Amino acid sequence: MHIIKNVCLAYEKEFVRIENGEYMRIRENKMFNQLRIRENGFIFDCIFLLMESLEWNIPKFKELCHNANISYPRDYVKSLLKKKRFIDYHAEMSTKVWEDLFRAYNGKSLSPNDEKWIEAEVKSEANAIALMYHLHSLADIMAQIINRVVIGNQLRERDVSIYTVKKKIEKEDDKNKKRLLKRIEELLNNMYFKYVSAFVNITKHRYMIDTKYWMELKKGNYTQGLRFKRFNYNGIHYPKTWIKEIATTFREGILNCIINIGVELNKYIEKVYLGGK
Repeated sequence: MHIIKNVCLAYEKEFVRIENGEYMRIRENKMFNQLRIRENGFIFDCIFLLMESLEWNIPKFKELCHNANISYPRDYVKSLLKKKRFIDYHAEMSTKVWEDLFRAYNGKSLSPNDEKWIEAEVKSEANAIALMYHLHSLADIMAQIINRVVIGNQLRERDVSIYTVKKKIEKEDDKNKKRLLKRIEELLNNMYFKYVSAFVNITKHRYMIDTKYWMELKKGNYTQGLRFKRFNYNGIHYPKTWIKEIATTFREGILNCIINIGVELNKYIEKVYLGGK
């Protein structure tokens, strides 16, 4: 359990130096670690962005910004957390619709031409697409944070993207920023992020990718559900992909990269501004 003793983000309520407050874990999963803390009769919820053994300590990030006299990018951090909740929701719903459908029709005849089946396909696909749009946007929101905290707002907000921030850092001969650059490159080179980026761009600006319900027995593993058909974007071929895989493996891989960037941001501020090692 994390014992919170410093400034925390708590649904827009801030408090400092909780030394002996009552605290208990109220929610935990692979993505979030949330504690409820009671202090002077008030209850606060504190959120950390978490993925298994990885964690970006956002309250610590806020404290570091304050101590380094850096303007805390509150709106962008809030947006990251809110999008994370949307991502979790869409990931769950993209597969849950099938569980609900088969549970309702247990033992009854059901075909892909039935209205309820078609409705489940629409819901599953719509949630998977929304999931990827939010995953894709995390990179540019993180870029806004980097622009504010690391490169001193050299870029106008409308000009900020993960790519423009990367180019700015590449031009600077700063070994501390190079560590952050490495984390950005890990995200951009991540195979799951590349797929999601291509999918989002092609469906926003060109055409929708078709889906097909499929059942497969491979290496002793049985899989069924919707999957997106293969597509080509800017000369690169992307394979058929299960929605279930996007909701789990793809989501986790991209979130890991985002969290690693956040962890590196904390290290950067601590070392460059506060004399840490």
